[in-house]
Amino acid sequence: MTNFNRMIFTALLIIIFGTGVTAQQKPLEFLYHDPSRRLAASGFDTTDYLALRRLIDTTSEGRHIGSDASIFLAQRGVTDIFNNIQTQYYMALDEYLGFAFDYLYAVYLIDSSMGHQMVYDFIDTTMIRISQLRGPAYRFDVYRALRLLVNVGDYSRFSIFSSLISEDKDKPYGGDFDLLHAFANKPELRDSAYGLLTNLIAQISNSGQRWLAVRSLSHFTDMPQTQQMLQQIVLTDTSWSMKDNALQILFSAYNDYFVLSSYRQTALVTADILEYSEALWWIGEHRSPLALFTLKDVLTNRSSGYFHERADTVIRLYRPKKPPKAELLTISIDSLVVFKHQVSGYAWLDDKIFVNELDSSLTNARNYLLSEDSNNCARQIKIFQQKVDEEYRDSLDEDIKRVTIEGWKFLYYNAQYILARLPVPPTQFNLTINTVGNGTVAKSPDQSIYDSASTVQFTATPGAGYTFSVWSGDAAENANPLTVTMNSNKSIIAIFTRRF
Repeated sequence: MTNFNRMIFTALLIIIFGTGVTAQQKPLEFLYHDPSRRLAASGFDTTDYLALRRLIDTTSEGRHIGSDASIFLAQRGVTDIFNNIQTQYYMALDEYLGFAFDYLYAVYLIDSSMGHQMVYDFIDTTMIRISQLRGPAYRFDVYRALRLLVNVGDYSRFSIFSSLISEDKDKPYGGDFDLLHAFANKPELRDSAYGLLTNLIAQISNSGQRWLAVRSLSHFTDMPQTQQMLQQIVLTDTSWSMKDNALQILFSAYNDYFVLSSYRQTALVTADILEYSEALWWIGEHRSPLALFTLKDVLTNRSSGYFHERADTVIRLYRPKKPPKAELLTISIDSLVVFKHQVSGYAWLDDKIFVNELDSSLTNARNYLLSEDSNNCARQIKIFQQKVDEEYRDSLDEDIKRVTIEGWKFLYYNAQYILARLPVPPTQFNLTINTVGNGTVAKSPDQSIYDSASTVQFTATPGAGYTFSVWSGDAAENANPLTVTMNSNKSIIAIFTRRF
């Protein structure tokens, strides 16, 4: 495969399947056209229900119009066409199964109980046809009928599906892997569906079908054998696209360090520019500092030419991956602690005293978060980030190199990712109190720093032989007690005078 063709192929896969891997199930579609569009495109007025009702009895030459009209009206709650649709269904069953299924679906929409039983009959009839004439069209209709059953929670025909997809494993049109995922949603069938999939992966020779089968393992990452199976595919498969397919699942489902070593090996030896660029990209997708360490290792070993320049560019533009949106903040903080130790291990962060200061900030942040004090948690993370940033910039000024650019990137940005999920705490102001003469001042609440717009009450108590006179500094009043709003740093002076 040429580089250009490989790029086109990869782009198509990304468009069709996406780059992320998820086991989340979506409702199955029935794989038929939108009847309203077909009717409108054929020149029929979809607001004229009487005219549409007459179309149901259309002869076989216009069967597709009749089936469209049947589904369209059934979807809109028209029920007195049931007998007409049922008649057309049995007629189409002898002529063309594709139209028969459309009529069947219309019957189901009107009377789900009778329609459900007719779906069973349709599947049995179609399977007999398949045994007589092995054409892809009939098989496609069985998949559609099975989808209809599964969508309403009926998994009773799994054995038929299993037989069908096993026979179709190497056919150009292939089997229905989305339907396999749907059957696997039934706890009682999950092991059987997984066994079916693993057998298919072992037996399929068609590269496109095998790619889809391997991709389906992303729906079975809860099974203990899946991770090992994917790693084995990476180690033994000769197809780069198949290896890449397995590696993406390993990365997304397990954050597997095996992925890093595999892509590292590819980046070190490949002469294919696309494979090299994709390997660098996936290495960079790893969250841990090992990702950047691996990129630097590739840079060192690909010491000249395009491959060296490409790695150098990736490293210069590198920014750590964001944590998953669903990740708990406590886990994000714990991850930042781990990253800090890894950064220190790579000598991207040194000076034990400074490391201990960073540890203290993260410990305080976690404790505040557990006590539901998100404002002070944010303040501690901000202190951590500012310390890292200040020491990195000191390093640029040829001071003691406590934080390298690599360490700064991991610690600064991961702190920023946490801050982005916390509220912005209000500005805080310092308060100092002094006295002139013999007396004391009590403040409530008794703190050294206060949130913006908070209020503080001061009570002056004169000592023996003195009386309170006036407040000075940022409060020129004589009221006692005195209330002050903290909208800036404040210095309050209580003046006491001798009593004569």
